Amino acid sequence: MRDHALLVTLMARIKTLFPLTLCTALLLFPAQSSHAVLPDDPFVFVKSGNLIALEAYIKSHQIDLDDVGPDGFTLLITAIRHGNKQIFDYLIQQGVDINKKASRDRTALMAAIAVDEQIMFQKLLRLGADVNAFLPIILGNRESIDGYYTIHITADYEFGHKYFEDLIKQGADIKQKRNFSIHDTPLSIAIICGNTENILKIFELSKTYKVDICDAVSLAAAKSSRNEEISHIVESKCLNGAYGGNP
Repeated sequence: MRDHALLVTLMARIKTLFPLTLCTALLLFPAQSSHAVLPDDPFVFVKSGNLIALEAYIKSHQIDLDDVGPDGFTLLITAIRHGNKQIFDYLIQQGVDINKKASRDRTALMAAIAVDEQIMFQKLLRLGADVNAFLPIILGNRESIDGYYTIHITADYEFGHKYFEDLIKQGADIKQKRNFSIHDTPLSIAIICGNTENILKIFELSKTYKVDICDAVSLAAAKSSRNEEISHIVESKCLNGAYGGNP
């Protein structure tokens, strides 16, 4: 009875708990630059994929390869955002810090997920990228992505299902609570964002790793979803046994 009352209360508040603007992780790594640049700029060379010019610039200038540029990104993150694998490899060989945080504490691993760069993602994992980095509290409201861990950002993107298992194998928590809120988990975020494949993958992994991911908030989100398929998937798996339907 008590659980039912909680569920009803959460359903009544679901639009407040999960505003439609929640699925905004893509704003972390916008596609276009917003600042004026100079021709003789290492960030310009990285964006254009001009490895020869970048090498020459680094040899003739004393620069910190981990510095954050005008866009708020490091050279490594810039290479990832623009899909420049050659420059990515070159920067790794030069000893850049793969866990160096850009503005708003964005990491190279987050960037690789955001732009769906699986090869770079795998290389970063092999080199020891921090899978449990999280964003700081800046705006302090639920419409922001304050306190998102890497796994929450992954749940936000429709192709996130390709990355969950590798993150978990490296120590990420499939039911990680958002640092800013006790409510948000990878499952609840995937539900609100309407990412069916992510939801199915999370349930699959919950069964594999024997983790009970169902909670009142996720059920309330599913009941309030406009997507009937998602509502059915979540309710049937959560109500049919532990670990998302594992008998």
